[in-house]
Amino acid sequence: MDLKKLVKSCEFGDQSDSVVRDRIVLGVGDASLQERMLRESDLSLERAIDLGKTAELSKIRAQTVQGQNVDFVGRRSGAQKPLSSREANWSNKDGTVNKSCQNGEKARMFSSCWKCNRKHVKGKCPAYGKRCHSCNNLNHFSVVCRYKDVKDVVVDESEDNGDYNVNSIIHIM
Repeated sequence: MDLKKLVKSCEFGDQSDSVVRDRIVLGVGDASLQERMLRESDLSLERAIDLGKTAELSKIRAQTVQGQNVDFVGRRSGAQKPLSSREANWSNKDGTVNKSCQNGEKARMFSSCWKCNRKHVKGKCPAYGKRCHSCNNLNHFSVVCRYKDVKDVVVDESEDNGDYNVNSIIHIM
């Protein structure tokens, strides 16, 4: 049932807009949006509706850009601690870090370097000081560039019907 019609049937009089506004603020499931609405000193019904629509549209666009919805990110049980940036540059394909040779000395040869995609002695990367042809940044080759330009991004807006939902509030007239 439409919230405004329901409020009118209760005969709140001049307070009907503020009752609808308060119900919107209390019914929002997004804590940051609710906090933003509560921070506004003179929040009108129209402003609350606009904030809700804007938040919903932003959420839809962000999900479209990301391509997936992630509700929780956590470490799996038994997962290894993240490698430091220095260790990450010099790790084996299985994720283990080469720390020593058979004779106990520090290893000098490692698996493929992520900056040049070659095997070489640590500290002697051929990409050092070189400029990437893809992103124009220093110290890596374009074959391993993480910043390559994204081309031909198509946004499908055919599913946009003009109605935006903020959790349980379906439609406000």
